[in-house]
Amino acid sequence: MVSFEGHFVNRENNRSHIDIIWKHFTTSPDSFELTINGSQSFLYVTTPDYRYVEILPQKIKRQMAYHHLKEFIASTPLRWDDLELLANGYYFCDNSASPKKTLFTTAFSQMWFSITLDQPKQPTRVKTHGARGENREYQIHSWKNFNGALLPAMIEMRGPNYSGSLWVRSATHLSEKRLLDPILKNAKQHSKPSSILPLLGVGFDGEVKVPLILQMD
Repeated sequence: MVSFEGHFVNRENNRSHIDIIWKHFTTSPDSFELTINGSQSFLYVTTPDYRYVEILPQKIKRQMAYHHLKEFIASTPLRWDDLELLANGYYFCDNSASPKKTLFTTAFSQMWFSITLDQPKQPTRVKTHGARGENREYQIHSWKNFNGALLPAMIEMRGPNYSGSLWVRSATHLSEKRLLDPILKNAKQHSKPSSILPLLGVGFDGEVKVPLILQMD
């Protein structure tokens, strides 16, 4: 489970804030608890087969098709596809023979098509290229060990008409547990990727497998 927050100047030149609690599992649905500007709240639940957003506290559920993932999350510059890449993203090195291995393409992403790192391990600068020619740049100011997992703790991000920062507050290991949601009771169990830690060459100790929040692009 990773808890992090973001502060932004959005595309309307207004300030926005988001709190996120991400619960990641290898075979069960991932969930993201979102609070925007201390008032709007959402629960985003995703599997490789199915995803939905629950508007809180009314508990109104909206099924999310692939084309919905390009939408912005409320007043923030984050998109639903950013969460989807965190939970279920697959990344391929275009030239696996290259010793640097710093250019990767994404699979199944609706928004971001490629990721470029400035160095293979613990990068300090990352750039994503996406739909309609949109690019987003990240500067990682620090890395920190959270319960045996080395994660980027402070990240600055910049897009064509927005900017902001993200930082991790805490990261802890959770036991595998399926969500007790009747809508998801027939969802297939899949072995999901362990997010993009291996892509960044990040190591961790023991059984702790806390994925990276870098793609909270």
